[in-house]
Amino acid sequence: MTARRALLQLTAGAVLIGLSGLAKARAANGLVALVHTQAAGDDGPVDSMIAALKKLAGEKGFPMRAIYAADAATYGSIFRTLGDAGAAIVVATFNEVAEPIKEVAPSYPNTKFIQLFADPLQPTLPNVVTVGYDYYLGCYLSGLFAARMSKTGRVGYIGGIGVVGFVTPQIMEWDKAHLAGRVQTIDIVDAANRYVPELRPKVDLLIALSHSGISTAERKGGEEEVVGPFYDGLPGVDAVRGTLNGVPAVMPGFWGSHLGVIDLTLAQNGTGWKIAAFTCAARPIAERKNEKIASLAADDPAINGAIAPEHQKTLVWICKPIGHLTHAVNSYFALIGDDASLALVNQAQSWYARPLLANTPAAALPLLSAAAPFKEGYQSPDNFVDLAAGTIAIKDVADLYMYPNTVVAVRVNGDQLREWLERSAEVFSQIDSGNSAPQPLLNSRVPSYVFDVISGVTYMIDITQPSRYGARGVRNDEAHRIVDLRHDGVPVAADQEFIVVTNNYRADSGGVVPKDDPQAFVLRAPDQTRDVIVRYILQHKDVDVVTPPVWSFAPIGKPVSVTFESSPTASRYLLARRDISRLPDTSDGYAAFALKLI
Repeated sequence: MTARRALLQLTAGAVLIGLSGLAKARAANGLVALVHTQAAGDDGPVDSMIAALKKLAGEKGFPMRAIYAADAATYGSIFRTLGDAGAAIVVATFNEVAEPIKEVAPSYPNTKFIQLFADPLQPTLPNVVTVGYDYYLGCYLSGLFAARMSKTGRVGYIGGIGVVGFVTPQIMEWDKAHLAGRVQTIDIVDAANRYVPELRPKVDLLIALSHSGISTAERKGGEEEVVGPFYDGLPGVDAVRGTLNGVPAVMPGFWGSHLGVIDLTLAQNGTGWKIAAFTCAARPIAERKNEKIASLAADDPAINGAIAPEHQKTLVWICKPIGHLTHAVNSYFALIGDDASLALVNQAQSWYARPLLANTPAAALPLLSAAAPFKEGYQSPDNFVDLAAGTIAIKDVADLYMYPNTVVAVRVNGDQLREWLERSAEVFSQIDSGNSAPQPLLNSRVPSYVFDVISGVTYMIDITQPSRYGARGVRNDEAHRIVDLRHDGVPVAADQEFIVVTNNYRADSGGVVPKDDPQAFVLRAPDQTRDVIVRYILQHKDVDVVTPPVWSFAPIGKPVSVTFESSPTASRYLLARRDISRLPDTSDGYAAFALKLI
């Protein structure tokens, strides 16, 4: 459960009940409507809101309605319809309703609009009320936990400390739906050159937090990985002392594997404070022993006690059964052929998007769906989807889809579809058909989430060809890995149009789908893909995951052996794959396998 969802789960009902005085005064003879932009049915925050409003309506005797606004394009028309119907109060959820409310509310002065869990409108409107988060409670808890972890039980204060944060400009692509028109970004190095000189004269100690990484590539501006003045190339890196160009620095491990620590000893020099000594470390939180994980971080009893009630409620919620799987679903072999975990995601996305596109021009086009294997061992040997046949719970959906992406559908032609698949095929190494020795199948520098599998078409990947895409999207115009691309058994034409259901991260990051072409986007849904999968399972109850043929490796013409790594647990499924054999295990916990190609 995300932090935001956990907070909403605990407070949504309380907030609506807290509006009882307003509801009684305003709704004696009028309708109270809840317009929710996220789906109900998963025992989450929206269900709490609806339950609280029903309870309040029963106690106070006013009519109520709960309306699910699945499409952002309908927000304004829903508000106008409620205003025309004489609704006394319209409650709507989250910031995405702000602009429609701002546009509609002045026309209905007798209707009170309430934004729930949102930011106040600027300028304010007399018939609009906003109920938001109290961020200071989080600040208080952070200080409390810090004090509990200190040796003295207190948090001290030293004047003259400045903190500056830098975020990658790509945040405007990843969270475009929330940030476009509200926030502007600039290059990280440009931001550092602008703000660091302003802060240095004002503080003794300046701490820079950078959501980025280290790169030695030539700086062109706008990079996700920081270059230039910050790091200035690897020659300035001292991995023993932990410095970049003489400055103490640390990079924590991804997925919380390591805690980054910079321990400073400060001394006064008469005019202020200076760094007398320092140590830098990336502390692992666990280690692997005999294929098992042993924790290196002890729990804090005080923190455990403080969060225990909410933690227990969260466990109860995520373990709630939502359906039944007729077959096991795992991702152990997601990068070597058709895969049930991706098939389930694609089935859910298509099921969700099809009715939303009905009665639009997009409904006449073939509907495809794209999904990538997020949990395919890239992080650790334990990071795979492994769902047994039988009961499936909400926590299992988090295994299938770990990111908070929302559903987006885009229009592409045959050429763009082929390029999309070429970019996905970057995950594979180039295989030498004349080499009889085992060759690594996967490009270790390309994460598995790049590999979109697009259902609704069939195609083959020729891994004897070089990748058409390389580092930073550089194209090799002479390379073509995608062959025999077909829809309904017919070769895909260059100008043939399709609708592809994907996620906001993929759609807004540009690439084969022009991110600045509004005509390419036919659906921007408010629902997260995880919630869509939950609703799909709730709707179908008994889920028979069909794994249709989508892609395979193109024939090579002679026997070739390629190797890849997976979890040791994958061996239990080898009986169904005679073309795969197990090799001696690696030293880092992975199991090695060989795949025979012809």
